[in-house]
Amino acid sequence: MGIGTVTPPQHKTRRNRLFFVAIDKYDNWTPLQYPVSDCQRFFTVLKNFYGFSDENFVIQPLFDENAKTDIVFDEICYLADKDENGELRIRPEENLIIYFSGHGHFDKNKEGYWVPSDAPILSERPSDLKKLISVSEVIRILSNIKAHHIVLIVDACFSEAFATMEIDVTQQSQSAEAEEVPSRWVLTAGRNGVVPDKSPFADALVDILHNNADTSVSINWLGAQVTKQVRDKGFDIEPLCKSLVNQKYKLGEFFFHRAASASPAATPFDTANLQQTLRAGSKAQFERLQKGRYKYLNIESILVSEINLGKYLDVQVRTDAQVASLQLAVEALWQNKKSQALLVGDGGMGKTVSLLLLWRDLLFDENGPVPIFIPLNEYNSSSEAERNDFVVRYIYKNLLNIPEPPDETVNALWQLFETSRDGKPSLILLLDGLNEVTVPKGRLMATLNDLAARADGTQMVISSRNKQIEKLDLASESAALMQILPLTQETVVAYLKEKGQEVPANKDLLGLFSNPMMLTLYSGANNIALRFKDDDRFHFRKVTTYGELLWNFNEAQLAQLTDANDEADIRYQNFLLRVLVPYIAYRMEDRGKYAITIRKLADPVFNFKTLLDEAFAELDTEELTDIYPEFEGKRKELGLGILTELDDKEQRSGKVKQFLVERLRVLVMEGDDLRFLHQNFRDFFAVCHIRNVTQVAMVRRVLPDVFFRNYIPVYLRRLLGEIEGEHNVIPTWNAAKSRLELPVRENLLSAVMDLCRSDSGVVAGEAERAFVIRNVITIWLDLRQSLAGANLTNLDLRQIQFNGLPLTKHKGSAYLPARFEGSIVDGDGFIFNGHYGQINQVHYSADGKKLLTASDDCTIKEWLTATGKLLQTFTGHDDKVVSARYSPDGQKVVSASYDTFVKEWSVTTGAELASYEHAHSKVNNAVYSPDGTKILTCADDKLVREWRVETRECNMMYAGHTKNVASVAYSPKGDKILSASADNTVREWFVRTRECLRTLNGHTEKVNSVCYSPDGTLILSASDDRTMIEWSAESDAPFRIYKGHSDQVYSAIYSADGERILSTSKDKTMREWSVKTGLESRTYAGHTDKVNFASYSPDKPRVVSASDDKSIREWSVETGTQLYAISGQSDWVVNKCIVSPDSKKLLTVNYDRTFSEIHIASGIALQAFRGHEKWLHRARYSSDGTKIISTSDDMTIREWLVETGECIRIYRGHAYGVEDATYNADGTQITSRDFGHNFRKWSVATGECLEIISDEEQKKQLHSEMQLLTAAAVQPFNIKCRYAEITVKDSASKPVLAFINVSGLFVQGCDFRNVNPASNFSEAVRKNLRSYGAIFSDADEAAWESAKAGI
Repeated sequence: MGIGTVTPPQHKTRRNRLFFVAIDKYDNWTPLQYPVSDCQRFFTVLKNFYGFSDENFVIQPLFDENAKTDIVFDEICYLADKDENGELRIRPEENLIIYFSGHGHFDKNKEGYWVPSDAPILSERPSDLKKLISVSEVIRILSNIKAHHIVLIVDACFSEAFATMEIDVTQQSQSAEAEEVPSRWVLTAGRNGVVPDKSPFADALVDILHNNADTSVSINWLGAQVTKQVRDKGFDIEPLCKSLVNQKYKLGEFFFHRAASASPAATPFDTANLQQTLRAGSKAQFERLQKGRYKYLNIESILVSEINLGKYLDVQVRTDAQVASLQLAVEALWQNKKSQALLVGDGGMGKTVSLLLLWRDLLFDENGPVPIFIPLNEYNSSSEAERNDFVVRYIYKNLLNIPEPPDETVNALWQLFETSRDGKPSLILLLDGLNEVTVPKGRLMATLNDLAARADGTQMVISSRNKQIEKLDLASESAALMQILPLTQETVVAYLKEKGQEVPANKDLLGLFSNPMMLTLYSGANNIALRFKDDDRFHFRKVTTYGELLWNFNEAQLAQLTDANDEADIRYQNFLLRVLVPYIAYRMEDRGKYAITIRKLADPVFNFKTLLDEAFAELDTEELTDIYPEFEGKRKELGLGILTELDDKEQRSGKVKQFLVERLRVLVMEGDDLRFLHQNFRDFFAVCHIRNVTQVAMVRRVLPDVFFRNYIPVYLRRLLGEIEGEHNVIPTWNAAKSRLELPVRENLLSAVMDLCRSDSGVVAGEAERAFVIRNVITIWLDLRQSLAGANLTNLDLRQIQFNGLPLTKHKGSAYLPARFEGSIVDGDGFIFNGHYGQINQVHYSADGKKLLTASDDCTIKEWLTATGKLLQTFTGHDDKVVSARYSPDGQKVVSASYDTFVKEWSVTTGAELASYEHAHSKVNNAVYSPDGTKILTCADDKLVREWRVETRECNMMYAGHTKNVASVAYSPKGDKILSASADNTVREWFVRTRECLRTLNGHTEKVNSVCYSPDGTLILSASDDRTMIEWSAESDAPFRIYKGHSDQVYSAIYSADGERILSTSKDKTMREWSVKTGLESRTYAGHTDKVNFASYSPDKPRVVSASDDKSIREWSVETGTQLYAISGQSDWVVNKCIVSPDSKKLLTVNYDRTFSEIHIASGIALQAFRGHEKWLHRARYSSDGTKIISTSDDMTIREWLVETGECIRIYRGHAYGVEDATYNADGTQITSRDFGHNFRKWSVATGECLEIISDEEQKKQLHSEMQLLTAAAVQPFNIKCRYAEITVKDSASKPVLAFINVSGLFVQGCDFRNVNPASNFSEAVRKNLRSYGAIFSDADEAAWESAKAGI
């Protein structure tokens, strides 16, 4: 038959791997019809006759849109790369078949090319060829693939170019059989000419393999037969089969081995030995992960070659029953019928290390339960199919190497799940990192709860961060909590002494070191800091915070690099750690990503290689060398700049990945993803990028865009503030001068604020300045806790809301206020102007620059989105306003209220334009028609009404609902309308005829909202039955039901592109859903009460929500984090005021959870006390007037120092809100009473509960004494509170105080006499601020001095 038809005597079975690229659909080139189907036919014959399966694909075939230039090249390089365990993806003992079918090109330099799907039409520009993939590039990559045999099949024009190349391979013995000699072959459809779309080459290839009767055929023989068939059928093309190996070597051959015609019976699954098989698989997985992703799990080992923590860091956990080692605690919980154990602790407490050690220890016990470790972050990158029954699929794929387990094997595993052995579990599932599951975890939690309910022979240990506990949905009866205990102070001290470290005197720092990771990082970094303390290349900080600790860790890494001899190598690694890694981290944080894929196919937009291309282009600036002089003249050496050659880009990204993963160990490989060694490192390096960008901006004398492009998240703000030392900028007492002083600290934040000052010379927009100022002020508040003494001079502060910001601190009569000289200030920013009631709706304006809110406080308010500044309030309704929307042209607003009226308002003037009455019926919703000429309303009278805006008359009514109508909507064309009702139905109506087109039944409870999709083809409804239903135009039956909310769903809307849904619920969350999959994609949690409504921003990836907690909150769609909140509150005062023992001051209890101290004679508020988290009930002075105790619904009693206004102790123990508390006569004890009529006595010296009083007679006596104290505390005055007004009269009924409470004013001592003349303070605002100690004149200063002196 010819060469290669003889079957090797005993061929070695090798795994064959496949990589296919086929393109029918081109963006610019002539479309083809057959490449994809030819490729599929070739695989079908391999699958049917030669034992191939889908598992042979290294990656799934790249067809059409997935065959773009970058993706194809990237995936070819992927073949030559290593996996997370450092092993080659294509191993030396494996074979690789590559098949390309599509357009080809041959240039004037005789270079051949594959034409990807996005290739441009070629012109004379050389850059066009760079979008094609050259033969030389493919061959170079193939040279790096260490496979045994490689067969390259090319069905494209000009494909002979591949046959002109040579590839070196490692040679075997000359006596080896041909198949055992490595080879590289190319099989092409033709020579240097055009081949037809309907490929005779593909037909011949498939036919011959299909019809072949021999057991094995060689590639050489196959090529000859293909050529013969094509020639015999009269085609004017000639396929070519050629070895690419130098002919001086022995010719190796690849063979296609035909599978047996009758497949042997499948081996029955060995159920009897499944437990042993799983143990072996678990051991193998342990070894793989220890070599791979967990190789550098001990972060501190990066700094020190050997760490032996020994007894010091032995992890202990606390359960309800005991404190014990993790293994003992897990065993005890099993005995107590707790099959789910939740292991919690903060980042760095050792959750993952503890589970790995438990895994190792359990593996040693051959007769014990089989431990199975599952990193839950892999759920993020799992396919939709893999997320179904994730735990079972993971076990089969990773421990048993069965990617698609048949039913009988799944049943066998479940049998093991359900069967305990000798009183012990058969399996212990160690599920690590529930907090790292960033995609919706509803299905995962359902799986875990299903296991808890059914798997009587299985125990689960699930690790998560503390802050995630409240978000978990674990089956409570079988779940128990294990809290990782912090290291004791004694342990920390002993460890530091053994390591030769100085023991810090700072108790807060010792508290930080109770975290094992923090302690070991400190120890390792501190040793290096001592070595390099005199080296000005490094900037070690005195460690008192987490941010400073991470800073020193990074500086220590950089310092260690100097031990190397290669200066270029040192410089490159410095560049990576100081510049590139921060850039990567910032971009990942900005996207809400903890991991980034290395493959463009997985994410064509946001992947490691594309990100590097953007980074090297963006960072290639002169200013970079201004802030890092060591990079002067070395930008090219560092790889900075734009590369056009695919090969150059690949080599650059490969070098970066190698350094970051293998040498610096900042990133780890997990599958095809890169992630930071610890998730806190991502945030730290993101802050380093903010610092870099800010320093570059200062060189350029512009505002840094990272400060005005977005709100900086709180976790980044805190790290940045700590690194810049803002926690040290707190008022201190200067005893010599008897005053508070703020330490002067020149840092990056003060420099940024200086750029915003009017005398800086920096040109910037008003909104940009406001954004920067707001971000800096927020960081100051996060770290300093107040703006006392802050330099707010020469700034434009008109967009800053100062209401609620603490602008002053004091000690006795010495106050330290913020400074405002030369600044432009808007007095309205000091006055609370938010909603007093629950907020029912919120909408963006068409340009996204404004927000519109409707509230129970009978008002509609308009806000500036960028700063949260109130623009105007629409007043006129007499009852709660339930909806408010802009007109299509943005010039008007329509509102609906329970006062039976719908009103129109002018956005320009704020004036009421029209009123539409609904006789005796609450109105629930009002919307404009798409053209703005009509208004659609619905009410409690079961009717839908349509009104003409021009005549203000009702021109149409729609009747049919049997209960009140909650929501209405127009179709995009305005020809149809929808209505949703408490009768559980949605109705669709034809506008022209008022005909009800259909009634949609599917909800089981009241329907709260309804809307059309943007293209009008779908309908979306939300209901009290906790679901949303999507309905199609073709059917009255539900098209899709969205489930996930745990309580009533109030609203649901589509995104502008119709691809997402946003829903709000009584469960206090807002959720986003994919229309394509019907699955939840994100949960926005943060509101403290039900969420009533949410809207998408029209111009940014943001959403805004409105809640019964009286706040509106804006969120990032990309990260799910809250960007800012505009919160509601109240000026009202509770009628529980008391007078100080010296009768000079009045203590008020306010609705906004604060209480205030007012100097009666002057009528000036001296200070406000805030800290309680819920409604405040009572505040009382101690008998000497030096302290105050307060009680609240937050179940605490708090003790305050009058001299400074600081909370000095919190008493916790009550199970109900605390109604009242009093000091005893000598001030050594406190007696408290809660709303469950429980009394407690507390020690003032220690804060401990001394006694819980159970005797009823004693309770009555204590209650009576408290009432007497209440009466005595107001004598000799008569005090009345009505709303925000407080009036005090003396015993002769003479008025001594009339005070108007203003919530959120903390301005005592603030001097506004020298603000910029452009400032605006109305007389009413001045009066309010004066009553809180603000100064506008010399007379005000004199009054303030008298008040604080107590005159």
